[in-house]
Amino acid sequence: GNLISATALVNATALVNATALVNGTALVNTYDEEGNLINATALVNATALVNATALVNTGTINENSNHEAIIILSEDDISVLSGDSTGNVQLRSVNMVTGNTVGQHLIVPGSLLSGNFNIQYGLGILTILPDTAILNFDENTMTQVYDGLPKEPSLQMNPEGLTVLRTYNGSPETPVNSGEYLVLANIDDPNYTGSAEGVFTISKAEATVTADRKIIRKGDPAPAYTSAFAGFVNGEDPTVVTSLVHTVSPVYSGAAGVYLITPAATAENYNFAPSTANLYVNPYGNGAKNVLISLVCVEQVPPDENGFTWIARFRYTNNNITPVFVPVGYDNKITSPGSFSTSGQPELFPSGQGIWEVRFDGSYMTWVVKSYNNWTKTPSSAFAKSSSPRCNKSTDALITDDGSPEVEPGLTVYPNPANDRITIRQGSGIEDIEEVMLFDLSGKVCPIRKLSSTDQTMEIDLSDIRSGVYLLRVRTSGDLKVFRIIRQ
Repeated sequence: GNLISATALVNATALVNATALVNGTALVNTYDEEGNLINATALVNATALVNATALVNTGTINENSNHEAIIILSEDDISVLSGDSTGNVQLRSVNMVTGNTVGQHLIVPGSLLSGNFNIQYGLGILTILPDTAILNFDENTMTQVYDGLPKEPSLQMNPEGLTVLRTYNGSPETPVNSGEYLVLANIDDPNYTGSAEGVFTISKAEATVTADRKIIRKGDPAPAYTSAFAGFVNGEDPTVVTSLVHTVSPVYSGAAGVYLITPAATAENYNFAPSTANLYVNPYGNGAKNVLISLVCVEQVPPDENGFTWIARFRYTNNNITPVFVPVGYDNKITSPGSFSTSGQPELFPSGQGIWEVRFDGSYMTWVVKSYNNWTKTPSSAFAKSSSPRCNKSTDALITDDGSPEVEPGLTVYPNPANDRITIRQGSGIEDIEEVMLFDLSGKVCPIRKLSSTDQTMEIDLSDIRSGVYLLRVRTSGDLKVFRIIRQ
């Protein structure tokens, strides 16, 4: 029933004053067994047909609108109507509708030809209902991390490309700050309905707060504790911090010693991981002893990667019962006209003695440390050069294989270097161990755990300690000694 290779209307009534059919699609596609038109596309936005009133987009559509309207004939139909052949002409109307969107539209029937009847046409109503679109939130985007920019979850929809209106906790504004939001999405299209809802979460960004190291003297008031921040996003800075507090352990009451400062900060859009620092309270006043510096010996060695061929072994002695902290700088410095390495330069001087090895080029070199002797800041210094006393068996007897002082016969720490544990052994005549503390070279207290102990040994767990050089302070009921240990 489709019009294929149709011949133009010949020997028929002339098409006079006709206007072309524009922007229209004829409803001539497929017919069923009874000749009804199926699978047709509506003719919309058409210009008036021949000598007829416009079929669509006009206010004058009525039952006579198709008077003298053109119809579509096949080549055989034209032959029968022109008398060139005999047969029956089956006329099929070309129906048109005035729209294809949601709502009600007029159905305009096509025209028919009849020599025996006057045909009147009745208009029909086509009602088109909105379709239901599929709308879902992508679960992988329902939780996002704060970055200072507006955020929204992704939507999956079918068909694609439809306009969607969203609200977050009832507001149309796209959220920026961390929190949970009830998000509602609704299709905004006259031809479709559909909605989705869910809980959209913007989690806080991760940042760090690091306490600043503080150094005061015994009896001084507590300092103003401060911290530094890292991890802010989108150009933000510490002005977004809503609270910052510091906890000091043990509670500072004016006594000399080493205290742990732990910061805690809050902000609307950040979680802060704390990093601790130490409060060093140096001995001061009656009975305070300044740190003493002395040279043990020098040793000529093969050139290292920096070309240094000499090592100077300095000894430092702290006769106080608490550590002394002297930061590298004006009160703790090395001077020389030549070159030298300050790697591992001590700042924390625990009670007792320690050894520091300095690599240098053999030129005259001086180490000066200033600390309090009673109420007066007093310098102590020692110098080294290539002509200084050489290390020999006598001086080596004062140094263990790892460079730490042999602090007392019978009190030993092994193995050294160590992996995940060390053992402190007490010889005969050594009083009971009361306290063991571990410090890194910056003076920070490192956490250690006692695994086991007997009358003569104590085993210490180092598994949580990173590789490096540390100072192990051992206090007995009668003395306090320090070992330098290496954690591999």
